[in-house]
Amino acid sequence: MSAGPQLRDRPLGWKLAAIVVPVGALGLLLVSAAYFGYEWATARRALREETGALASVVAANTAAAVSFSDLDNAQNTLDNLAAVPSVSLACLYGRVLEGAERLLASYPAAAMKSCPAQVPETSEGAGDAAEVVREVAVRGEAIGHLLLRRDLSGLRERITLQSLLGAGAFAAVMALLAVTLIVSLQRAIIEPVLQLARKAGQIRTSRNYNLRADKQAEDEIGALVDAFNAMLDEIQAAQRQLVESEKMASLGALVAGVAHEVNTPMGIAVTAASHLADELAQLRERHAAGSLTRAEFDRFVEHCAETVTLVQTHLARGVEIISGFKQVAVDQSADYLREFDLGAYARDVAQSLSPRFKRSPYQLEVLTPGPVPVRSQPGAISQVVSNLVMNALTHAFEGRTQGRVMLHVHSQGEEAWLDVADDGRGIPESDQPRIFEPFFTTRRGQGGSGLGLHIVYNLVTQTLRGRIDVESTPGRGTRFLVRFPRYLKDGARG
Repeated sequence: MSAGPQLRDRPLGWKLAAIVVPVGALGLLLVSAAYFGYEWATARRALREETGALASVVAANTAAAVSFSDLDNAQNTLDNLAAVPSVSLACLYGRVLEGAERLLASYPAAAMKSCPAQVPETSEGAGDAAEVVREVAVRGEAIGHLLLRRDLSGLRERITLQSLLGAGAFAAVMALLAVTLIVSLQRAIIEPVLQLARKAGQIRTSRNYNLRADKQAEDEIGALVDAFNAMLDEIQAAQRQLVESEKMASLGALVAGVAHEVNTPMGIAVTAASHLADELAQLRERHAAGSLTRAEFDRFVEHCAETVTLVQTHLARGVEIISGFKQVAVDQSADYLREFDLGAYARDVAQSLSPRFKRSPYQLEVLTPGPVPVRSQPGAISQVVSNLVMNALTHAFEGRTQGRVMLHVHSQGEEAWLDVADDGRGIPESDQPRIFEPFFTTRRGQGGSGLGLHIVYNLVTQTLRGRIDVESTPGRGTRFLVRFPRYLKDGARG
């Protein structure tokens, strides 16, 4: 992996440290170099001035010895330079009679060969040395010269040590400032971003889009929080639209179910009534012709009784179907709490879905061991049952010639349970963690929108204030278990 992606994937705190620390180190290096250069130049200049002053004093002290060519006195004077450890060389030149200047004495005494044969015309610092030349004069007349050289290596060591100590102190201050800066940036930038990330993770885990991120400042991060919350508002609005769309789709399926279910009893009733009308017409003809017998009349009366019973039975069945479908339709188009028997209501919802199963080789079975009184939102329950049952019909039996969906309604204490199971092909383990995510579907391009189970999850967790679990084994079917409070209060609606 290249260094770019490694830095890119690091935490923000690490990135800030990676920026602040090298910049601080570079600043420390530059400041230390500048400090060392300034201290060295200043100390060297001061030492050269001090060397010049020392050379002037020594030149004045050797004037008498040079004037009288007293070499012993001249050497003794130079030997006194031993009190100044940094003096590495001193050369005393003087005139003998009217001749040119020659070397009279040196310090150290054994360093005569180190002295130039002639007095240098100028004096300069060479490397780690400060070198000066001063006149030896009597009454303003030059009678000789003194060359004095001082070693600067000790000065360099001292300046280096001072620089290191200063750099160390500066480094400590820079480190403290860097830590302070990183902590400040952590609080000002990283922590709000982490809080936003934690809030996004909480929303993703709970799928509760009513949550909002807290805005702490009117800066760029505050703008990011505003955009994040605005996105949640749009998601909630989209959810409401999707729920309404699902309601309309369910109502459309309900209308089809009503038409199909009512068609049979109404058709039988109409057929029976038509047959009775034909029988009555024949009876009138025989009566008008005077050929009607007592036995024929008795037979007609008995047939009329049977036909009326048949018509009443099927008309009552039609009324029962229409009444049940009417209540489901009202519940699906409204949003309110009411008390009802969950078992009977689930049967009505399943009845509205039965035409889809009659046109397929699959079966829908409803098991309600006894009454399950609840006070809840029937519209949400209708959508949950419809979506789970139709999800099984759509996905569970692909490639199979038979199958069964079981809807089991019962209660456990203060909870109502809706158990929808099938004996189909199951859900792959890799897909199970994602089945409640919006727009996740295994039938993309085949009529699957990926919204059915997402809407079910929101209805169960937010509207019904319950929870939904899924159990599935590939090849052995899937089970959705919905559990929610049997009695909701008015303030508990989603």
